[in-house]
Amino acid sequence: MIKGFDSWLDRVEEKALEESAKRVVEDLKVAGPYYSGDFESNWVVLPGEQEVSGSVQPGTRPKFQQNRVITTTPIPAPQNNALTIGNRMEYKLIAQDLAPGRLKKDGGPGSAEQDWFTLYTTGKIKDALKKGVTVASQDSSIRNFKGS
Repeated sequence: MIKGFDSWLDRVEEKALEESAKRVVEDLKVAGPYYSGDFESNWVVLPGEQEVSGSVQPGTRPKFQQNRVITTTPIPAPQNNALTIGNRMEYKLIAQDLAPGRLKKDGGPGSAEQDWFTLYTTGKIKDALKKGVTVASQDSSIRNFKGS
């Protein structure tokens, strides 16, 4: 066996997970609904495989849609080769079109495309994952592996 190969491979996995998660969360923030910014700012990435509870209550709804500002979500180190991406808002299933209750059926200010979350997770997510792996492969700690 090549000395250092196992630890290098672990680094490849970790970096690919982190970079992919970063891109997926950015995509979800851009594709999802945006009115007050509460839903956008409550996307989280957690280490390992775990449930993301919808425990955050919405704030006071502004009279007008706010300008979209994409916030940064911290990306933790993976745990057991896994990261969990989720939203903490109480109404997350409605906002993701996974439960009835959409405020604006035909779009309008702040709305996302109908079924945006399912469309993303069953198709467009592949582009974010590919890009994450590509970016990870350019990391100097991965590109410059020298086994002995």
